[in-house]
Amino acid sequence: LGPCSVFVNTKSLAPHQQQHLQDEWGVPVLDRFMVVLQIFKNRATSAEATIQLELAELAFRRSRLSASDAGYSQQRGGTATRGGGGEQQIELSRRTLLRRETLLKKELARAVESRAKRGSVIREREINLGSRLSRVALVGYTNAGKSLLHQRLTALAPKERAQDALFASLDTCTRVGHLPGVNAVLFVDTVGFIKDLAHSLVRCFNATLEEAVHCDVLVHVIDVSNRAAYAQKRSVEQTLADLGTLPPVSHRIDVYNKSDRLSAKERLCWEESEAAAEGTTRILCSALKSDGIERLQAEIARRLQKSEKRASRSFELPYLERPAVVEAQLSFLYGHPKATVLGTRVSPCGEKLLVDCEMDDTSYQVFTGRSWQQDESTAT
Repeated sequence: LGPCSVFVNTKSLAPHQQQHLQDEWGVPVLDRFMVVLQIFKNRATSAEATIQLELAELAFRRSRLSASDAGYSQQRGGTATRGGGGEQQIELSRRTLLRRETLLKKELARAVESRAKRGSVIREREINLGSRLSRVALVGYTNAGKSLLHQRLTALAPKERAQDALFASLDTCTRVGHLPGVNAVLFVDTVGFIKDLAHSLVRCFNATLEEAVHCDVLVHVIDVSNRAAYAQKRSVEQTLADLGTLPPVSHRIDVYNKSDRLSAKERLCWEESEAAAEGTTRILCSALKSDGIERLQAEIARRLQKSEKRASRSFELPYLERPAVVEAQLSFLYGHPKATVLGTRVSPCGEKLLVDCEMDDTSYQVFTGRSWQQDESTAT
């Protein structure tokens, strides 16, 4: 049996090149754009990504309208004595595709505007309440192991384990995880990258890449076992830079994943190169074996604590005089994502409860500025 199709590993074939190869070989010929487009279509779930994909496909189809279609006239016009050439099929096809593109662009604009408004309202509400959870975004080349690492950081059940496949996730996946001294954190798994990806396809996951802009820490996952690891790393960073979503070095952590595939000699070489490296923090780990996860968690927690400017605070709560208020205050301190209770003790006089905790300025202002009498009246 011969091949059912042929893949040519190039960014994009010109229409005449594709047609010539198909005529020569007698099978469909696909380039990188066509293959990735089909994978994306199978993976996309959000309405915005689906619209972007159809727009990319429509633009591709317009570029592939061949001159052979021009020989057919759709209609013929003119007077009784003189007839016009009429509208050719290629013109009708192009006009139909353009109409569909115009409609989709309007739908996309509405979807983007709606998402932006929702995000703005949520961020504003979180800031006002002082309850914004820190965000950690995972980015990386496709199949670098981001999704499995995401599951390790959020303690996801093994039965929901990530697929070992290209572009296993096209839309964002956000889950809550817990870090020592930080409490709850939002971990965001973004789409995988690929070298020389057409900008029309990059736009298909523009929403997920925006998570890199709003995150507090960016974790760049790199497949250390891949011979092209450093080229893939540069490709991801360049794409983020082109889109204006690459955060400063102080907000980035490079995670070299799949260390379980390295030989002892390769691991030693990596450690020696790491000792001489400067700039972004680098961590070697294996999401599959859970090796290095604790070190990564500790480094993320350190970055978040530094960025949040947490400080030690002490409160004297009148638990004998106003027990309902103190109960509400303790509930706030223990349940707030940006506060960590370090210890409690009774004052020497025995009338107050002394609480030591760490919290950022915003949470502190919310706690001290809140009218706790309402909680007391509600309780009574």
